[in-house]
Amino acid sequence: MIACRALYVMLAIFLFGFDQPIHASAREPASFRESLNVQVNVSGATRVGLIHANSLDMSDINTIFVRVPDSRSHNRLCVKLTSRDGRYSAELEYQLQVNDSGVIELGFPSQFKRELSAEELPYVASLATLAGNCDTQESAVYLVSAWHPIDGDASIFVLVNSGRNDVTLRIPSREHTDVHSIPCRTLESPLRIAFDKICEIASPADLQLQSTVIQRDDFFNPQPSLLMPIGY
Repeated sequence: MIACRALYVMLAIFLFGFDQPIHASAREPASFRESLNVQVNVSGATRVGLIHANSLDMSDINTIFVRVPDSRSHNRLCVKLTSRDGRYSAELEYQLQVNDSGVIELGFPSQFKRELSAEELPYVASLATLAGNCDTQESAVYLVSAWHPIDGDASIFVLVNSGRNDVTLRIPSREHTDVHSIPCRTLESPLRIAFDKICEIASPADLQLQSTVIQRDDFFNPQPSLLMPIGY
């Protein structure tokens, strides 16, 4: 009887291990809050997401991967998630160690993973920043984030909320002697509340990416350009 009970326990552990993937290396958030609402929350932010190309695959969203630069002014990592339709939002805060650099894995303890994975892509914008204060985004630097491990020099995407305005990214060279312009396209989904434009930066390493300027063009309603410092 004892042997049978031991066998049942071993079988239960074996099955549980395959049903619930374990990410032992993931850094857990120091603070986390999220909400999924029936009613849409209108977002006023323009810079909504900076994501790696693999974030367009949301089949596995148990953890978040962020590329952290070697040199930085802050060790407070802030991650804000916003759904395209404005129904979902989350804010996570992590404390980095002094020697953290490269791609790090972060825990994402959401109770809405199934709902988020079922939506038409791109659905969730992730905006990771290094900042002195996550609430005020004091002297924030924006980082590339992803749902899967980041490798190589794949495209990254900037997700923007601009309404009727056309959007162009302008990326200065490291010496500021040249500017690379990237036109952004409007998403086709009818539910574009929190973000409605997607801008692809191909081969960011070749561009020696340090920042981009979001230019919003509307002849009848001109908007100021927005600087987006990037730690890449």
